Amino acid sequence: AQWEINCYTVTVYHQYENGTEYDATQSFEKCFNETYETSPSTKDSTYYGAVTSGEPSGTITDSDVSVIYTYRKRDALITVYHLDENGNTLAPKEEIPVSFDDAYNILPNSELIQFYNYTADVPTTGTISGDVVITFTYTKKEFTLTVNHQYEDGTKYDESTTDTYLYLDQYTATPSTKDN
Repeated sequence: AQWEINCYTVTVYHQYENGTEYDATQSFEKCFNETYETSPSTKDSTYYGAVTSGEPSGTITDSDVSVIYTYRKRDALITVYHLDENGNTLAPKEEIPVSFDDAYNILPNSELIQFYNYTADVPTTGTISGDVVITFTYTKKEFTLTVNHQYEDGTKYDESTTDTYLYLDQYTATPSTKDN
């Protein structure tokens, strides 16, 4: 009597979530008790494949093996920092999950822009092709302080004084020295 070793087919399917083909099906033969290993396609780095059916690796026993990799768009992350000119944090870091090929338009912190001018270190609009890190750097705006010297009835007592300050700077308004 002659013994024959049985061989089987390992078939690897690559499909999108909707079941359509993502990449060509791969088939190869392995015989009883041989090990096999499969891996996801590297066709497009904006997608990642996860096994949704079958074992991606193993040992052949007594039947054909089917493995299905299902491909989804890889997610990306936009990280936004809000710093002053010395690198101090002015607002919490934002992390915005997005998908590849999405358009984005990141705006500065709406509460900060009333008191600060800002610049961004990279473009704040575009199309996602990977993770994006945007740092907004804020500089204090100048404000004008005018002190009017007047009588209780609102008529002018002395000339007004005007000074310019940066946001959050301390200032002192002093009374008129006229007629001391």
